[in-house]
This record gives sequence, C-alpha cells and structure tokens, in this order.
Amino acid sequence: MNLLKQILKGQRGFTLVEMVVVVAIMGVMAAVAVPVVTNNLNKSKERAYAQDVAMIQTSIDSYFTAADNPRHLGLRQYPIRAKSDSGTPIKWSDFASGNVTAINPMLGTQGGQPFWRDNANGERDVLKTNGAAELLSPVKDIDINSAAPGTDSWYAGKVDLQGTMYAVDTRGYFIDFDVLIKAGLLKAAPESASTDNGGVSTGGGSYGWFVNANGSVDSILSVFPYNGQLLTDGIVGSAITDASGVKASDLRGFVAGIYP
Repeated sequence: MNLLKQILKGQRGFTLVEMVVVVAIMGVMAAVAVPVVTNNLNKSKERAYAQDVAMIQTSIDSYFTAADNPRHLGLRQYPIRAKSDSGTPIKWSDFASGNVTAINPMLGTQGGQPFWRDNANGERDVLKTNGAAELLSPVKDIDINSAAPGTDSWYAGKVDLQGTMYAVDTRGYFIDFDVLIKAGLLKAAPESASTDNGGVSTGGGSYGWFVNANGSVDSILSVFPYNGQLLTDGIVGSAITDASGVKASDLRGFVAGIYP
C-alpha cells in the first residue's frame, strides 16, 4: 500500500496549458478533416448519380431503337408516362387553368420538360387540400401572359401536331421504369427514382427522371422541385419572380450532396 502511494505521488497529471494545446490540435485536425470527408461524400453521390444517368440512358436508347418498339403515328415511342395516355387531346386554345387532364397526342413519340410551380416554400406540397397540387395551369411563356398561379401546381406544356397546338400534362415526360423492367432492360428502378416515375409506387429517391426534347435523360429534384423558371428545350431562360418576390431556382440535374 505504501509502495502504491509512492508511485502515485510520483505521477504528474496534465497541466491546463497542455490540455488546451491538445484540444487546439484536435480542433485543427477536425477543421481539416471534416471538409475533406464531406467533399468525398459529395463526389461519391455525384458519381452514383452519373452512373444512374448512364444506366437509364442506355436502357432508354435500347428500348427506343428496338425492332419491336411500339409505334404511334408511325413513330417510335419512349418509355415515358405519356406513352399510356388515352382520351381526347385538349387544344391549347380551349385550355384553361383548372383540375383537368391534358392528354399528349404524341403519346410518347417525343420527350420534353416537366414544369412545376412552387408556392415559394421549396417543397412539393402534393397533399394540399382540394387537390391543389394536382392543378394544371397554362405555362407562362412568350405566348401566354397569364399570371403565375398562387398555389402549387403543374404547368401544362404545348405540342404542335399538324399545325394545331395541344396542351399536354408535362408529367407525361417522366420515365415509366415499369415499362423498362417488363422489357428486360432494367432489373429494377434505380434507388434515386422518385414516385414521379412509373414503377415506383412507394418510397423512392430524390429525383424524378424524364426524357427531354433531345431524347436525353435528365432529372428534376423531387423534394425541392423546379419552381417556375422558364425552360425551352432544356435551356434556362429568364427567371419568374413569385408573389413574395423570391426568384425561382432551377433544380434539375445533380444537386450537390443529394443522392439518392
């Protein structure tokens, strides 16, 4: 016992200065390490997103060029939601804002941009009362001067068929992964696919995948959707300022740090 007391008496603890130095060194190491780790995580997510783009594009191209690809108006179809539309198309001149279904007369023979108008809260409010988020509103472009809707809504787009302009539901450009899976071109929808896509009924990832007017695969962020900026064939035009004075931001393609 006396020997133990002598040993402990000879031991010296850390001084306050030494402890401060150690804490300072650990702080510097953390300040250096955290950004590096975060950056690597973001790059990993971006690579995963790029791999999804390549995989989906390959399957889309394989489906479109297949000999047994279904035809509409004598043209090949993309595996998009507009492919299964049926009913009577709505002429643009007869189209008015409201809870209506705009049928795409092209039925999947061409892609396009899905348009979404946000109420400035940055979220897809699909559960708003009275189905407000399901409204279709005339897109504010060079031909239409309608005021932007004050609530969440989808914009209708235009297609020209034999000189007549028709209103289409731009959600029809989202990829129907169920079609690709049944064709044997994909085993399952990618984890990044949101419920905007066919074949993803529950859960789903952050991105709604679609085929644009050039036949290329693109995505719109599902959680914080595109909210009103003017796009023409994938080219961003002038921003629309909403009623609260907030300018829209285009959230297409990969968004840093978000995957799936």
